[in-house]
Amino acid sequence: KNSPHQLNYLTRGSWEVTKLVGFDEETQRVFFMSPQNDPRRMHMYSVSTHGNDLKCETCNFHEKCQYTQVTMATTGDFYVLECLGPGIPVYSLMTKDGIEVERLENNSAFAEKIAKKALPWIKYEQISLLNGEKLWAKMLLPPVLKVEEILTYPLVLHVYGGPGTQMVTEKYAIDWHTYMTSSREVIYAFVDGRGSSGRGDKFLHSIYKNLGTLEVDDSLKAA
Repeated sequence: KNSPHQLNYLTRGSWEVTKLVGFDEETQRVFFMSPQNDPRRMHMYSVSTHGNDLKCETCNFHEKCQYTQVTMATTGDFYVLECLGPGIPVYSLMTKDGIEVERLENNSAFAEKIAKKALPWIKYEQISLLNGEKLWAKMLLPPVLKVEEILTYPLVLHVYGGPGTQMVTEKYAIDWHTYMTSSREVIYAFVDGRGSSGRGDKFLHSIYKNLGTLEVDDSLKAA
């Protein structure tokens, strides 16, 4: 803020900021969480108070760490990085420069057990609407499925289009859907229709005063 009557925007683009994480007074950088251009993911970014030099602070930590949460010290010197997917969650203490100081939890015992299980394949698809919008869909495929085989499987479409919800992410999960796909050999699918979060205010509020219409149409289109 340069004057009582002027505000400077630090970020620009067709993506949203979901959370302010912290501020480093020494470097004059603001840290925040954002999915940027891929709503399936969540990373911490930083930008200078001059509104330039945008940088992703967590994008290159690990290929299996694409959906993150961050808790930063009030000084901005350290933060706890929660790698929540697509790999098994791990937690690390990091410096503001992105150096891992200590691995707080790597869930090695869980990883060893789960490695012996037949888990679903995960596949993401984009579905085009007539208005040009694209929706993200996620499918859990049975571990016995072979692409080269001509077989059919029952499809269960998880339908929920509440405003601000988001089901298609790269966050790691072992749940009822995992069981159904692995043990009952069904394909379990999710779709984030209009009104879901992670795509900006215009997409989120597209169902304003239209609940039960657009999001239903999107689910039918996905099916």
